[in-house]
Amino acid sequence: MTTFTMPELPGITFTAERGGLDPDGKLNPSWIQVTGTDQGEKVVCSVGFAGP
Repeated sequence: MTTFTMPELPGITFTAERGGLDPDGKLNPSWIQVTGTDQGEKVVCSVGFAGP
């Protein structure tokens, strides 16, 4: 898992995780999920895509 912030979006922390479930609910080791949370740990965005 990787955690990062962006100066353009203060107060939001992003985590990127490899693996997990794709949109069909199947385990996919090349799936990458990026989730953004605010300072109260509320999810403000979540996106997933198939990686290399």
